[in-house]
Amino acid sequence: MGEGEANVQDADFKALTDRAGFSLDDAEAADLKARFEAAIKVIQPLRDIDIGEGDLAVSFSPEPEPNRDRA
Repeated sequence: MGEGEANVQDADFKALTDRAGFSLDDAEAADLKARFEAAIKVIQPLRDIDIGEGDLAVSFSPEPEPNRDRA
């Protein structure tokens, strides 16, 4: 898919849903495909941002913070 493009071919979408284990009738597939294409329009600009590790605003460490009150 190119920039700004959110059209997925029916055969490609069927392959995605089959691989995900969905068993959809035509109406369900059409509805899910429309929702998928709408989501792509929102998500794709975020995926196109080129950020590095130093650009992260949030980090997560699974270790507990030292000296933190655990009441």
